[in-house]
Amino acid sequence: MYVCERVAPHQVFTQSGPLLQQHVLLSLIQQLSADMNHHTEIRHRYLEEAVMNLDPKNSATREHMPAVLSALHKQLQLYISLHPNAPIAKRVRMLQMATQSLLA
Repeated sequence: MYVCERVAPHQVFTQSGPLLQQHVLLSLIQQLSADMNHHTEIRHRYLEEAVMNLDPKNSATREHMPAVLSALHKQLQLYISLHPNAPIAKRVRMLQMATQSLLA
């Protein structure tokens, strides 16, 4: 969280592509989704960018993406069920839908 709080997502996820390799994106998703109840806003911003920058055509991504995104989906569902009226809940639902579409 230390780095995420000090570096804006647009500095990591540029228009020319993310500065992080696919396996690092998967690890970032896994780590950030572990506890959505703390630093939710920053976690959401990074998770949204990381999910949108996954490359399902990459062999390493394709291999590990189902497990990582399934865990993310569960954590997002848990957050929504515990905080249905939170200001960020609608955006978390949108991320959950994007995650679900990548799992389909």
